[in-house]
Amino acid sequence: MIPKDFRHLNDTGLWIALLRLLSIILPVYAHRYLMFLIQGQDKDKLFDRFYRVLNDDIVSGFGIGLYLCAEIIDRHQGKIGVESEFGEGSTFWFSLPVAVVSV
Repeated sequence: MIPKDFRHLNDTGLWIALLRLLSIILPVYAHRYLMFLIQGQDKDKLFDRFYRVLNDDIVSGFGIGLYLCAEIIDRHQGKIGVESEFGEGSTFWFSLPVAVVSV
């Protein structure tokens, strides 16, 4: 059962999926950014250092934000990605493994 607090976060643009792993439920966050579509050629480079999507409407930034996110998540043996569909926007997601500590 999904906790009541998680069900209503969809209104803010934050989507939460629950992942069951080793009988532990983890929240996995995905944020929908509806401003522009990320083309296929940009998806491969999006998490590279200093890479910026060429778009007439968006010119700010240095291209290090998503790179740093990917580095941090990678160093924790996690995964990060993006899914993009025309007319639907882009969904950025990440997942992190669960550490099981036995006492």
